[in-house]
Amino acid sequence: KRQTYENMIDHGGYMQNDTILIYSFRNEGTYSVRLTVTDDDGSTDKVVRTITVIPRPEFGIRFLVSESGKEVTANPGETAFFQVKARNIGNNRDLFQLEVLTDSMNWDTDVIGTLTLEPSAERDITVKVNVPENEVSGIYPITLKGTSLNDPSRITTVTLYVNVNPEGLLRTEFIPGTAYSLPGDNISVKLRIENKGNMEQNITLETPVEIPGVTYTLEKYTVRLQPNGVTTVTMRIHCLEEILGEKNEMVIPISVRAVSTLVSTIQNISTLDY
Repeated sequence: KRQTYENMIDHGGYMQNDTILIYSFRNEGTYSVRLTVTDDDGSTDKVVRTITVIPRPEFGIRFLVSESGKEVTANPGETAFFQVKARNIGNNRDLFQLEVLTDSMNWDTDVIGTLTLEPSAERDITVKVNVPENEVSGIYPITLKGTSLNDPSRITTVTLYVNVNPEGLLRTEFIPGTAYSLPGDNISVKLRIENKGNMEQNITLETPVEIPGVTYTLEKYTVRLQPNGVTTVTMRIHCLEEILGEKNEMVIPISVRAVSTLVSTIQNISTLDY
């Protein structure tokens, strides 16, 4: 006997070759499917089935680290420690391979090799970077890499920075270190600035809070130096004649605050005798 099929599904569907039900579910969830069969005599029968649609498997890892935590200071011969949170952003239990890449620097590093996480789970991990004894001052990037072993195409990286010997990145000194002048005169001293690091530095110079009767003027207030670059900046100081009052002489501190893109603050202080 010839049979006809009628299907009813919550959100539609169609039959292929009168025997195969075709439907693509857009979202996960539980759906009811009813199939009704009718023959030439008008007899019918039906069956209802429940279909559960699960999410498509997704895999991946994300590294969470604060902006301040992305840069760590260490001296040559010391170990830099980074605290990073790893999160499973997939919807399945996953095993991740973790690696630390230091480009061509060949530094010794240490991080847990593999990490298993449930969906949305997080775990704190520590990245250790050993700075060689003879490393020069500078800021060095390293890369933390995480790969899903269930889907090797899902790779995540984060760049961290080791600031080696930041105090040695920028050197400033007055030439001469002590200057002499008479009240009412103008005097000039030079500030020598040297970039001791391995990266270009943009440096902002600031004069100190002025002492009553004393004014400070810099030849320029911004300096850009390439690695190992050196420059000099002239500071002009003027003191009013009445600054001494009843004193025979006085010592006035002169200083410049140098703020670099790589070094927070370098303060250089000298003296001016009147």
